[in-house]
Amino acid sequence: MSEFAQSLAALRSDPALQRRSQAAVETAKAQWLLDVASQVATDIKRYAAGRCLADCETLARIMVDREAAMELLSPLIGTQCDALGSYPLAHIPFRHQYQDGIAVLRLMEEANAALSLVMYERTSMPPAETVCFSDNECAEIVLAGKGEGRRLAVSQGRTSQAAIHAKSLSFAAGTSNRFDGADVTKMIDRVDGCLVILRLTRTPDRPANSREYRLDDGSLVHCATGERQTSRQEMALALLGAMKRGDACDEIEALAMEKGNPNRWEALRQLLALDTAHGFACLTRIADDRWDSLASQAGTLKARLLRTYPELNRLEAQLCPA
Repeated sequence: MSEFAQSLAALRSDPALQRRSQAAVETAKAQWLLDVASQVATDIKRYAAGRCLADCETLARIMVDREAAMELLSPLIGTQCDALGSYPLAHIPFRHQYQDGIAVLRLMEEANAALSLVMYERTSMPPAETVCFSDNECAEIVLAGKGEGRRLAVSQGRTSQAAIHAKSLSFAAGTSNRFDGADVTKMIDRVDGCLVILRLTRTPDRPANSREYRLDDGSLVHCATGERQTSRQEMALALLGAMKRGDACDEIEALAMEKGNPNRWEALRQLLALDTAHGFACLTRIADDRWDSLASQAGTLKARLLRTYPELNRLEAQLCPA
């Protein structure tokens, strides 16, 4: 049995060891937040509450001053490494993820604001074919490493075709950048070894939709809501449809008829799939309401359905007031 397997077996067999392992890293985190990072944590709360970054003095300084950023992070890295040295199987007490050469460690989070460590490493992945624009404020400072990339701005970005403008960027220790709003972002094209960045983000209360465009021609590939509540509602609708929950048709119809709800079309689609007669009646009401912003699209869909499925004409006759 390898040394790692032995350590894992020992951890599994001893609940007290598990608790000590996790307590070690959790204690190191808590001490850092109370001591070195206390003022930054306070500023994060103020920033999340809507204050300008310039009004959050300590937070603003670490986003432009690498030495100040390292003074904040070095104690945390040191204590976490010490704890992991003693308990190598402890779980890092921060939200984290790794995918395709990009690692993200969420250091602090308050409502819609977050401070994260991001690492890009050199990979054999092919060059990106698309780019995503999300609505947020983003400030970054490079802590270590070098790389090359682009600042991308999109115009005519509310349609299915956009013009994407690129400006070259060089990343080196101490470099700071801002990427604010739904029409600007960055792309890392090349990394020498690895690139470590401290990133501060803040999302508006009602963010614009996130949009993904193809780099070569600016065509819209995907559009997703930027609001969590809307996203959760969309997933719930998809789940109800997948579960074939016909008993939810009345609630789904209510969403489809709720003017201004961004999930109306998805609700209508799921209603048609769950109960064709119910959905077709709802579709007809929307199409016949000339004050409804979806009337035109609903009318087009209704006409297409009637051509494709002639049997729907019987429902059409039943719905006709005459």
